[in-house]
Amino acid sequence: MPAPTATALRAARRAPCGSGAAEGSVPADRVAKMAALKGQTVTLGIRPEDLRVGAGASDYAFDAVVDVVEPLGSEILLDVTLAGQSVVARVEPSVQARPHEKIRLAFVPERIHFFDAKTEAVIK
Repeated sequence: MPAPTATALRAARRAPCGSGAAEGSVPADRVAKMAALKGQTVTLGIRPEDLRVGAGASDYAFDAVVDVVEPLGSEILLDVTLAGQSVVARVEPSVQARPHEKIRLAFVPERIHFFDAKTEAVIK
C-alpha cells in the first residue's frame, strides 16, 4: 500500500501575521514573507504524520469530522474533513476514532509548508 501524500489546503491570508486573529498561526520564521501575501490565497501543505490528536487550545489546533478510519496495525490513517476539504492524518494505533465523530487535531508548526496558490512556488 502506498504511503499517503501530503494534504494541500487552500486558505486566504486576511490578517497581518503575528497580530489579531492570526497571532501565532504562522510560524515566526515565516511571518515576514507571509505578511506580503495579505489578501491572497495561499496553499498550506502538511504531511499526514505531522498532525497530532488532542492538541487542546493550540493556535495550530482544529476540529475535524472523521470520514474513514483505516487501521494498519502500527498506525491508523484517518480521513477527516476540515472546512470542506479532505485531510489525511497518520495517528497512533491507540487513538479511538469513529466515522462521523469530531476529532481535535493540530499541525506541527515547524512542519507546515506554504505555497503561492497561483505559481505553486514554495514560500520560504
